Amino acid sequence: MLQSAAIPYRIDDAGGVSLLLIRSRTRRRWIIPKGKIGARLLPSRSAEREAFEEAGVLGRIGHEPIGSYRQPAGNRAPLGESLLVQAYPLEVVDELSVWQEMHQRERRWFTVKEALRAVTDPEIKTLIRIFGSYARGLREAGPTGVAKVPPV
Repeated sequence: MLQSAAIPYRIDDAGGVSLLLIRSRTRRRWIIPKGKIGARLLPSRSAEREAFEEAGVLGRIGHEPIGSYRQPAGNRAPLGESLLVQAYPLEVVDELSVWQEMHQRERRWFTVKEALRAVTDPEIKTLIRIFGSYARGLREAGPTGVAKVPPV
């Protein structure tokens, strides 16, 4: 089964890159916004929608995933089935003060190093490391903002 996720990020005036993590609803772990791919939506657009609903951010979504990870499918899936989650970079242009899941989730901006310390899931940590390479490409890209995406 395939799902999509967003890695919301921003670049400050000094060129520093931060990424936005949210708390999971049940175990309160730091994660990235993700979910099922909506009917008639591209995976990237579905990831963009998840970031809007779960984290209250709007932005420009990348159309190619920068990485992926697997996780158990959950209680309703056949035993042993896993989800493949493809993650897309989302350059945040607006952070809403009111959003759909604001009473269910906390959101917080992290540097890549801080995010690696906060996240406990090894698969998401690996994805954050890949994002770190992507972020270095953003800084090196200059004013065009086009990063070189590392191979997955």
